[in-house]
Amino acid sequence: MPNRAPPVPTKPPLATITYSGLEAGIAVPLAFGFPMDITAALVILHITAALVWIAGGVATVVTGVLRKARASADEQIAQLQSLTFLGIHFFFPATVVATLTGFALVYMSPQGWEAYTILGLLGTAATLAFNALILHPTGRRAVAVAGERGTIAALIELKRFSRLAKFDLALRVAVVGVMILKPDYTDTGALLGLAAILGVGALISFAD
Repeated sequence: MPNRAPPVPTKPPLATITYSGLEAGIAVPLAFGFPMDITAALVILHITAALVWIAGGVATVVTGVLRKARASADEQIAQLQSLTFLGIHFFFPATVVATLTGFALVYMSPQGWEAYTILGLLGTAATLAFNALILHPTGRRAVAVAGERGTIAALIELKRFSRLAKFDLALRVAVVGVMILKPDYTDTGALLGLAAILGVGALISFAD
């Protein structure tokens, strides 16, 4: 009988990522820039974009609170102008990436179309639409009014922007809650809790 070469031992992956029912082994260190599994790349991209997405909402609200307490009208408009720039060129693209990669991960997973993943995608898409159609135009309008009629005239739009930003943050927190709790459609308590987050966010936003 011919001699058979001994089997070559396979090395286990250095790390394994599990996300929404997907498992992907990363066989090489990421720091060296080697290619990786497409699922692992999507997971890393999605998580990174989601962190930027939630950080954008927190930064907008915290900046608004500090701006209202300490800054003059001119400083408030200048800060809003910088925040609007970051929102358009940094935070909003991160929301788009988080939505698209999340949809791709759900589509690729055999267990992806679960209640919490669908609710999470709908919530992220809702923040995308809310920012594109309401929040960002309000910020740009406040900056434009300040340039045309002065900073004092823009304070009304600035206050409206701050209220909308608080509700936007409540929506983002609810989406994060969905992804942490992973409720089913029958989990009434979890769903009511998430709805309460939106309700409290709305009260805080528009009672100011």
